[in-house]
Amino acid sequence: MIGQLCEHPRQANVSDLNFDSLIQHCLKTEQDRKLSENSIKELKRYLTEFCDYCTTKGICHSGDLTPDLLRQYVGHRCRDSGPDLKKAVVWSLRKFGKFLSFTQVVNDDPAKNLRHPKFNIRSELPDYLSETELRKLLEYTVKNENIRDFAIISLLATTGLRPREVTNIKLIAFYQLSRFQKTKELH
Repeated sequence: MIGQLCEHPRQANVSDLNFDSLIQHCLKTEQDRKLSENSIKELKRYLTEFCDYCTTKGICHSGDLTPDLLRQYVGHRCRDSGPDLKKAVVWSLRKFGKFLSFTQVVNDDPAKNLRHPKFNIRSELPDYLSETELRKLLEYTVKNENIRDFAIISLLATTGLRPREVTNIKLIAFYQLSRFQKTKELH
């Protein structure tokens, strides 16, 4: 499918370069830039699919690549898919567009205006405890002498820390903070 590597795109006449050789050289450039092996594999797959699409549309020269063509391809390729596939397709086309522009195969990067999909914003905001509910929860922990739960709930309610941030707090941090406050009070 993908043809032999040419020495460098600038050494050949731009009109003589086909998509296969451009894709192969783009992949080589990304390998030289230390893109991971899995990313190279995915980039090759998506760019090969794009090359096949261009072939079916009768597009065989890099000068025929337009932003509209790339948007049409993204729409065609991701028609019944989720945002993850669209993100991967857009990523690969943007890599290829930057390569074409950088090597001066095209004057302007045709993929520069392609955007990754926006993931759906939550339809509802999360529910929060009312002040009364929070007070009851804290009173319950005090009544059952559960100091740890009281401390955790108090931290979450008063500091705005996320649950993961609270779990990462080490006990030594409280001792260091209390020593700092005592030192501060003495001065």
